[in-house]
Amino acid sequence: MTVVLPVPPMPGPAPVTPALAGWWRRAAAVLLDDLVLAAVTWAGYGGGSPAVSLHPPSGFTAGAPRVGDPAPWAAAAVGAALLVLLLLQAYTGATPGKRVAGVAVVRADTGGPAGFLRTLARPFVNVVDSILLIGYLRPLWHPLRRTVADSALGTVAVVTRGPRWLPGWCPVPPRPSRASAAVTAAAVAVCVVGAVFAVPTATSGSVTTVGDPVACDVRVPAGVPDVGAAATLQRTGVESAERRAWVVRDLAPSGPGFDVAWSWTGSLGVGDVRVEARVSRAGDPGEEPTLITEQPRSAGPGAGAASLAAGPDGFTGLTPAGWVETSLVVDGRAVAACRVPGARLLDA
Repeated sequence: MTVVLPVPPMPGPAPVTPALAGWWRRAAAVLLDDLVLAAVTWAGYGGGSPAVSLHPPSGFTAGAPRVGDPAPWAAAAVGAALLVLLLLQAYTGATPGKRVAGVAVVRADTGGPAGFLRTLARPFVNVVDSILLIGYLRPLWHPLRRTVADSALGTVAVVTRGPRWLPGWCPVPPRPSRASAAVTAAAVAVCVVGAVFAVPTATSGSVTTVGDPVACDVRVPAGVPDVGAAATLQRTGVESAERRAWVVRDLAPSGPGFDVAWSWTGSLGVGDVRVEARVSRAGDPGEEPTLITEQPRSAGPGAGAASLAAGPDGFTGLTPAGWVETSLVVDGRAVAACRVPGARLLDA
């Protein structure tokens, strides 16, 4: 009698355990996602508006404020972009930035997606990571390469693809399907668009006059000959525009700045002449006025003129309660002076 023993089944291949994602990959993913959110913020609010981020306190604020109010759809667009990133992270493990970097955040116990509640809580727990950035740097020495948020929420960051020849690197899957490749290509396109529109590629501007020149009442110090001096102040501003890819937007004018023009009909004698201006932004008695001056030049015989240009960038804080006082100085001595209230200059 022949007894046939059952043949034990052949053991299947051991499950492939994804490699833990390195710190640089995770940092690249955060950067790419922040660029996407910054581009959406710029589209709706313009430059100078801080962009939200899934990893506080990161987030871009690039460029100067634009002309006009935010677009009516700005808040909805930023909220929708943030929600899409949260949903992708919650149910696929990867935002566009993580997809491009080859990183997924999954549950440590099951290897599956973290789910919406864990993902929604993650930015709040990341606040702890942001304290001195210790939590964000923790993957550099933690055995499971976890941030504080990972440990608190039971997640881990794994590599989703990579070269097979790297020791210890287990790509998942080794050969991506066409659908997976298409999703990755879409993520790359989203990140490229985000990078292009998140940061200005070119900015141009020119100084222009604002309003009419303001004549001020000149006073002559005691003991100084009257040389028939007259002075005007002209408010100035900078009109500029920035380009991001093919889109050009006008920026909010910067300022105020001003030009001071002095003229005289008499003779200043032989010596060096220069124009000075002192600016009190708020008009407080205890405030130390800002002194602006130019290089002296030789005064010629008879009538003449001198000027001083104070750029807009240096006087953004000038208020109606402040003032601008200018002097015509010869050899270190003021021969004429006048003061213009900030309200009069700003309303010109």
